[in-house]
Amino acid sequence: MIFNINQERVYRTKVSGVDELKWRINSGWAGLSHTVIECAVGECRQRLRVLSLVLKADILTFEHTL
Repeated sequence: MIFNINQERVYRTKVSGVDELKWRINSGWAGLSHTVIECAVGECRQRLRVLSLVLKADILTFEHTL
């Protein structure tokens, strides 16, 4: 989500060089609202929780098969 937003901002028009690309990337990151960042962090936390539960279940299942 964050990367898509920044990518749209950075590549809205043709980039003329590396220095301009660096400036656009930095400006894009600086221009992101904290709400967008907090939302992305919340989504990552949810995914990590689910992943940890799945991995825990897999480990427990594996231990029982030994």
